[in-house]
Amino acid sequence: MLFTPPWGAYPGSTLANTESGIGNVHNTYLLDQYEKAVLSGPLINFPKPVWFPNHRNSLWVARHLFALYRSPSVTKLPALFSAALMG
Repeated sequence: MLFTPPWGAYPGSTLANTESGIGNVHNTYLLDQYEKAVLSGPLINFPKPVWFPNHRNSLWVARHLFALYRSPSVTKLPALFSAALMG
């Protein structure tokens, strides 16, 4: 089930007291009088971002990226993507 949790201001906010804002968004299922949404799940980051300190190929990604900047070509993208994904 794909679920977009509603979020926004605390219920009951007025124009005189707008500390957390007014209104809400993403209330797809038209929930009435909700206060919070709790999500749980595995925190997985794939592919590992290049700026993470434990990315094994960040130097190679940087070299392929600079080569792409130097002379742009679609043929250089597979090497860049493979270096980034193998981190």
